[in-house]
Amino acid sequence: MKRRVLRTHNNKKTLRTIQAAHALKDPYHVLCDETFLRAVVGQSDVESVRSLISDSGLGAACVMHVLPETIRNLERHQHFKALEYATTNCVLVPAEPTSNNNHAATRGPREPSSATTSPAPPAEAPQAPAVDRNELKAIAATIKNSSAASSTLSANKNHFFYFVATQSHDLRALLPPAAAILRATFKPTAIWIEINNSSSASTNLRDAAPAAPTTTRLVQQRRPSLSGADAAFLESLGINNKTGKKRLAERKPRALTPLNLVAASSVQSPGELGNPAAEAAASQPPRVPIHCQ
Repeated sequence: MKRRVLRTHNNKKTLRTIQAAHALKDPYHVLCDETFLRAVVGQSDVESVRSLISDSGLGAACVMHVLPETIRNLERHQHFKALEYATTNCVLVPAEPTSNNNHAATRGPREPSSATTSPAPPAEAPQAPAVDRNELKAIAATIKNSSAASSTLSANKNHFFYFVATQSHDLRALLPPAAAILRATFKPTAIWIEINNSSSASTNLRDAAPAAPTTTRLVQQRRPSLSGADAAFLESLGINNKTGKKRLAERKPRALTPLNLVAASSVQSPGELGNPAAEAAASQPPRVPIHCQ
């Protein structure tokens, strides 16, 4: 019960943030990838996928989309339930034309160049079919193009904004920090609405530090911190919270009282042992000066 209430409050808060940032209205558009369809359809019946997404706060009128690369991966891995759901309940996003001419200048024989003549520009390479594209890169390109289109157009931005339903951390690394993510959890099965830059610990470390953090830094960040009560208790014992060692130099000396004088005089040093005169002097009660007015 407590987990469900926390999830509901978190989804509402995140959805309000996304609505305010992108001026969205109901119905919303959800782009599902292979990992999400395999996980959710495999854990529950096919009809419960839309109900799970609607229970997360997006509403029952949300539109689900898939890319041709997602369907190709489902066919390759023979996930029949997820493939059936993707082909019957999701809208197919048309594949964008891509050109595979990143290294066209280095392909084929090169013509000798001179100061007076310049080589002819290389012929444009044929467009690569959609089946040759990677699913993660295709989804990242779709989200990037949709974000650029939504920033230029002010009316009806819902057609250019997608909630990405995924379980893949590799895809989240390719998405922009402000991307909206739908993540599924199980036992019980539920959907979480998250923003890409504030979701998981690995994503936070990747966004906070561009360079790879060292092992010591990771251990320091994952070290559990003490509560306020524990820190106050260690402070009362004179123990440093960081090093765990006692601060002997900072301890204040005790005030001299008659009882302390009696206790100090009753303790014999190693040199006084075996000395009759010293033992007789130690056996006598200490003389406490009395001040008369």
